[in-house]
Amino acid sequence: MQLKAYMDAHPDPLDSVIVVSDDYHMRRARWTARRVLGRAVSVQMAPVPEPGAILGQPWWTDERSRALVRDEYLKLAYYVLRYQLDLPPLRAWLTSLDRE
Repeated sequence: MQLKAYMDAHPDPLDSVIVVSDDYHMRRARWTARRVLGRAVSVQMAPVPEPGAILGQPWWTDERSRALVRDEYLKLAYYVLRYQLDLPPLRAWLTSLDRE
């Protein structure tokens, strides 16, 4: 994560960040920030509206929102399998799927 490299290279210690993302990505963004930055860094989350999302309705009543939520949970599962579990064959296979 480029933010971690920047924080490590900064002459003054940085102990907090604000992560800005849309509502659908917030859980994965928080998980990633905590994993990369560690518990010593205070991470504040700032959600912004997803363009075109129907925010006033339950997500399951809108086809696009259902797809966004489904895809986001699949991505979160991938992140946990790829970056947290210590299963070398699975990790090697998932690494082969990474995009450059």
